[in-house]
Amino acid sequence: MRGAVFSSLCGALLLAQDVLAQQPVSVAGYSAPKWVLRRDGSSSYACKCYPGDYCWPNNGQFQKLNSTVGGNLRVNIPPGAPCYNTFKGPLGDVKTYDAAECAKVTANWYDEQWQIEQPAAGLWTYFTNDTCRPTTNPSDSCTLGYYPALVIMAKTTAHIQAGINFARDNNLRLIIRNTGHDFLGRSVGWGSLVINTHSFQDIKFTNAWRGACDYNGSAVTVGAGVQAFQVLKQANALNPPKVMVTGECGTVGVAGGLVQGGGHGPLTNFYGFLADTALEFKVITADGVLKTANAKINPDLFWALRGGGPAAFGVIVEATYKTFDDKPSSGVSFDLALSSNATLFWEAVRIFHGYSTHFVDNGLYRSTLPSALRRLVLSSHLHHRQPTTNHCRHHGRQHPAVCRHHGLDGLPMPASQPLLDALGS
Repeated sequence: MRGAVFSSLCGALLLAQDVLAQQPVSVAGYSAPKWVLRRDGSSSYACKCYPGDYCWPNNGQFQKLNSTVGGNLRVNIPPGAPCYNTFKGPLGDVKTYDAAECAKVTANWYDEQWQIEQPAAGLWTYFTNDTCRPTTNPSDSCTLGYYPALVIMAKTTAHIQAGINFARDNNLRLIIRNTGHDFLGRSVGWGSLVINTHSFQDIKFTNAWRGACDYNGSAVTVGAGVQAFQVLKQANALNPPKVMVTGECGTVGVAGGLVQGGGHGPLTNFYGFLADTALEFKVITADGVLKTANAKINPDLFWALRGGGPAAFGVIVEATYKTFDDKPSSGVSFDLALSSNATLFWEAVRIFHGYSTHFVDNGLYRSTLPSALRRLVLSSHLHHRQPTTNHCRHHGRQHPAVCRHHGLDGLPMPASQPLLDALGS
């Protein structure tokens, strides 16, 4: 439906203008001429170009872009729209109700992978203003909220380059999205153009990396759309089995925002952050040029991509990381649940977090997820991995074996009783 919608809405892309709020301005140090002056009280701001602004690209420009990206430009419609009679978007109204599709959306709304496969959904709908969620009343209002306006479902590096060039030349807000994982909601943004990189699914392993840095061990090269569970499954099937640093959640992509944010996960205590294991990137910078970045070629860019912020310095289309011999591991999860005594619950949380350094010192990784579904619940997951010396030398360190791969019974917990007491057990 979204592909056909693009053509039907092209005539509505030029909307009525609020001239007073959309005066063109120049910004010192920036070459883009299409800044828009906006005022909020006594403050004035030079903003990028959004739907309804004088500088918003016209029908012909979007048609040309769509042709350049092989027909993969889409008007973004929120995933919950099939449950509504009409989607009232900034580019025009669209009749969207489809009972069968609505039932599918409702059934899958809380399915993480289903949301990831949507063109421009955000896994944390708070950042979309919780707009256009599934409903049983089709006459309810469905608007764009803070969802993007348009999305390029990129299939090639040329598609990404075209999207970057178009956004730069027209001063549009540009967002790069693979899975929609972002605790700060940067995978969505009102009125923006999204480049979706999820189709880049190549995975290639090597036993002997030959590259710019002083490393000749095993490595893996992954495309921008690869998720952790995909590469880990293939790595585990190797002989001998391999592993790489990933995020806590198996659905997180490993070549984009994760490494550009540093990238911590269950193996960080042993091998460092994902950024510490990076060997090379293929990246498209703001000038639309595809570049190689490693320790010798564009070393400053290589440095910036390893923790400098998601999409802050370019769009990674391919990344190469060190891999390591897989080792036995174990895990445990538990809930802290109280029905009414919130004070006691948070005291239990405080005591538990007091063990954080103790866990890390003993080779454990911990993640904590708060919830509030009729009761206060703290779900905590502990992962332990047998120590190894077969890893990157500049992160090399020995960890005492405090538990075995078959369980956590060997883990010393000298202050466990106060935690149990706080839980009321």
